[in-house]
Amino acid sequence: MKGIKAVLIALVFGAAIGLFFAIVTEGGFISSGTGVKQIFTWKKFGETREEEKEPEVADGGETQSIEEAAEEKSTQAASVDDVDMTQELQSGMDALDYPLHDYDLSAFDGEENGPRYYADTEHYISRFGIDVSEHNGQIDWEQVRLAGYSFAFIRLGYRGYEEGKLNLDARFYENLEGAKAAGLDVGVYFFAQALDREEAISEAEFVLEHLGDTELQLPVIYDPEAIPFDEARTDQTTGTQFSENTKVFCDAIRASGYEAGYYANLKWEVFMMDMNLLDDYTVWYAGYEAVPSTPYRFSFWQYSDQGAVPGISAATDLNLQMIPVE
Repeated sequence: MKGIKAVLIALVFGAAIGLFFAIVTEGGFISSGTGVKQIFTWKKFGETREEEKEPEVADGGETQSIEEAAEEKSTQAASVDDVDMTQELQSGMDALDYPLHDYDLSAFDGEENGPRYYADTEHYISRFGIDVSEHNGQIDWEQVRLAGYSFAFIRLGYRGYEEGKLNLDARFYENLEGAKAAGLDVGVYFFAQALDREEAISEAEFVLEHLGDTELQLPVIYDPEAIPFDEARTDQTTGTQFSENTKVFCDAIRASGYEAGYYANLKWEVFMMDMNLLDDYTVWYAGYEAVPSTPYRFSFWQYSDQGAVPGISAATDLNLQMIPVE
């Protein structure tokens, strides 16, 4: 009898607790997903209904919608890699009005980690190339050329992501001279970690100092990136600031007689780089995929970082250049 009474008391007590939480959660919500529209489940006395709510992103302690973050470039470097590659990204893209490319995606073909090409030769000529740094080791550039690679972007240097020191790539001059001697068209890139316009100018001056009177066939590329594996001095730098830094750098490079451009993947195009501000400059798009995901204009596409290139022992970044038919 005592056992039955205890069970009845427990049941009544549990029902009371359940009723209490139903009342408490009347004005609350429980997240059940992320994306362009987050679905929140509301509960009241056993009744369940769902509502859509725009996702929000951090902006200096405040919150704002994905669309606003894309338009205002308020996303910070430390959080841009956390953006969802599908729904949130599409929501951000819908808010933008950038120049689009006119490539036929079905015309891209070739090997996943080897040479690729663009089959629509009536409108574009394509050619494949590589980009390298000291991490690729010693390169036999003649073998690279004989394998069919026509151009190379060579890292000139980088700014340290912790201390901010400007550094020359240990193999820059070796790679520059080797690629040119083998007959490849050459451009250079600089890995940037500038905090402001003044530092971006100092990066441009560093590049120009080490180029001297070197003739280049391809642009000087500004390569600002987040550091996903460690804390970096640019973690709190916004897309607006990165865009301004990029423009200052490219303006200085162009004023010295070189073609200029910048490097970006789709997340950076949407949430970090103001492509309208940078409309005059070459775009080097990075996306390791069968066809380019970006709808926006680009002249170079880095499509793999796992290329097996004759003359290079390490895995190598592979690129396709798109040249309009006159």
